[in-house]
Amino acid sequence: MASRKLAALAVLLAAAGAVAQTAPAVTAPAKPAAAEAKPAAAKPPKYALSDKVNPNSPLQALIANNLTVFAKVANASGLIPALNSSVTEVTIFAPTNGAIARLAEQMGMTPSEFLGHQMLVDRIAGIHIHTNGSVKAAALKNGAKLHTARGGDLTVNLTTIGGKKATILESAQNAAAVIKPDIKAGNSTIHVIDSVLLPNDVFPNLKAALSFKTVTKPIADLILKDPKLSKAAADPKTAITLFVPTDVATNALVAKPEAKAILGSADSTSKLLAHHAVPGARILPNGIKASEKLPTLLEGTSVEFEKVKSKDGKTGEIFVTADNDDAKPAKVVKMNIIAGNSYLNLLDGALVPGKI
Repeated sequence: MASRKLAALAVLLAAAGAVAQTAPAVTAPAKPAAAEAKPAAAKPPKYALSDKVNPNSPLQALIANNLTVFAKVANASGLIPALNSSVTEVTIFAPTNGAIARLAEQMGMTPSEFLGHQMLVDRIAGIHIHTNGSVKAAALKNGAKLHTARGGDLTVNLTTIGGKKATILESAQNAAAVIKPDIKAGNSTIHVIDSVLLPNDVFPNLKAALSFKTVTKPIADLILKDPKLSKAAADPKTAITLFVPTDVATNALVAKPEAKAILGSADSTSKLLAHHAVPGARILPNGIKASEKLPTLLEGTSVEFEKVKSKDGKTGEIFVTADNDDAKPAKVVKMNIIAGNSYLNLLDGALVPGKI
């Protein structure tokens, strides 16, 4: 029975992820765009947290220990059916209400905006649930890797802080301390942590996202040299869809003779970077049509998008072409990295407009 509940949890997470991929843009474009209004996507089922709570379930334990905001995050991700079962056997590292509120503020969102961001809550909920059984604090071994419902791992770090033993959980980009261990939750165990753990695709703003990854460092260096762009990148309320060439693609651009004139001028560099940004936060692939042009932040220019389906029609690729008659399409190689109110996408080529 427990294995069936774990399977159900995995299915629910997968469904939530699928919904996130098809959700409409979370922020309207800052200036008129040609995209049509998109119908609201179906959302995972939501439940009033006071309705029919199983008294011997992880959900009841979350509510009883004032971890209600994490319960709401789980609810927004469609996980309540699994967490409201006494036979579900998982380990939950639940951030305090205050920790989640701080993250929402850092990301420039109100609590309701945070909970309404389907892709975000799916990623946050998933990384805090270890699916390979119920693990008590005494069984956590230093250096152990804990597989999460999100698919990545958390690393256990048993250390000493201020002369006291401490259990630290480390994610891809930050860490959290266990401040209240071993809360019984049916067949599950809850450990309360003091911070929200972040996966490698959720950041408080564009500056943090660009600075974190080696693959985006060349573009990050260019943006941070420009005071205006750097300020916008550090503001979590900035709402754009940014297309960033990988380090390999950027280095290939730099090696071209014509790049010297562009990158040698602060004004030209700023315009080049602006051509990589589309106003408004758009979730790919459904935030764009199969073939359309959208304006960029470089006035008077646009980029062209094309979706190419696989032969079986189930998967596909997205290509972006600069406003340049000689431009070759650049392929999106990673999409929908959350950066505050923006999204960051990686390209295998740079978008150089015809006129700078």
